[in-house]
Amino acid sequence: MLLVFWLACQDQPKVQKAVEVQTTVTVELKPQSAVAQPSEEEIVAGRAEELKTVRTKKITWKKDGSEMVLIPGGTFEMGDHFYEGGANERPVHTVTLDEFYMDVTEVTNAQYRVFMQQTGHRQPSYWTSSTYNQPDQPVVGVYWHDAMVYATWAGKRLPTEAEWEYACRAGTETAYSYGDYTKDLSQHGWWAGNSDGVPEPVGKLTPNPWGLYDIHGNLFEWCLDTYKPYEGGPELNSNIFLKVLRGGAYYCPDFILRSACRAEPQKPDYRWI
Repeated sequence: MLLVFWLACQDQPKVQKAVEVQTTVTVELKPQSAVAQPSEEEIVAGRAEELKTVRTKKITWKKDGSEMVLIPGGTFEMGDHFYEGGANERPVHTVTLDEFYMDVTEVTNAQYRVFMQQTGHRQPSYWTSSTYNQPDQPVVGVYWHDAMVYATWAGKRLPTEAEWEYACRAGTETAYSYGDYTKDLSQHGWWAGNSDGVPEPVGKLTPNPWGLYDIHGNLFEWCLDTYKPYEGGPELNSNIFLKVLRGGAYYCPDFILRSACRAEPQKPDYRWI
């Protein structure tokens, strides 16, 4: 399994119950109703305080050079609407979230290299392999703890599982953010049906409706949460401490790339292909 992470800029989560509170609080955004519509102008932000008074649809985050988009606040139905996945994806339940900023691509090897150079942090698995270490490929082989350290260094945090699914769905209730049919999946995500057996450079395919690339496939993404059943769902069969992974990867079958899929929680010290 290949592991990467997306980063959300927002205050500490308020609605996700199954969250381990180890978050770096970065940007406290005003409720949508309290401010004007976001500007189309893209700005470069270097500090969280800059985003408390400026509201724009896109920003470039100075620390790691990432482009981020504003994910609007709202309410959605989280979970498997079509009984296509496991019982752990149900029951479908209502979640309300404030707005937040999210990276438009997975963290690249080029970004992770800068982080290691500035902090002396250890290399991830497969760092010396030319199959996986190209600058525009997403970084692979990182522990959940590595992802948390990177997020802290960047002045951000990992998204909660609810934030991830909400951003992935982008206002849809279909199996994927673009619709229900696998025949269209290769336009939007790298999976077993279209990849060449390696992770692809980020941002090559069509983004989802909110501008996020590779939200389906290419590599799994770590979330902030400790993995727990949804309220009213089946209890876990073990006491193993697991963290949430979402999104699927280039080697996965199509159903793992669904917006609701929860198939791959792992130990936080797990990094494998």
